[in-house]
Amino acid sequence: KQWYQRRVAITAGKVEELGKEYECTNYEWNADDTKFVANEAMTKCKSLKSTEQNLCNKPGAEAKVEADFTKLNVGCGPCEDPAQKTAEKCAETNSAVSMTALLLPLIAAIYALF
Repeated sequence: KQWYQRRVAITAGKVEELGKEYECTNYEWNADDTKFVANEAMTKCKSLKSTEQNLCNKPGAEAKVEADFTKLNVGCGPCEDPAQKTAEKCAETNSAVSMTALLLPLIAAIYALF
């Protein structure tokens, strides 16, 4: 017999199967610098199999004080408060886009060396 563990999440009272794992940056408020800073360690997240969206939330351009940004799930998923998103105090990013933005300059630099 083969045994496996099905991973599920309960959203809005509905059980949904989890999809792929992805990573998001976790931001913390730094009281000394009075701004949000990214932790070095990435947060491991799981998408829902029904949507496969790899969304991350982070402080937006207008998040100037700690109360401006409500962090959700240690950076995983969309912004919790639509008003914060509209006011640019919370921003949503796609995990795949974030990785591409980091990898393209690295590939270009390596290519330039040879």
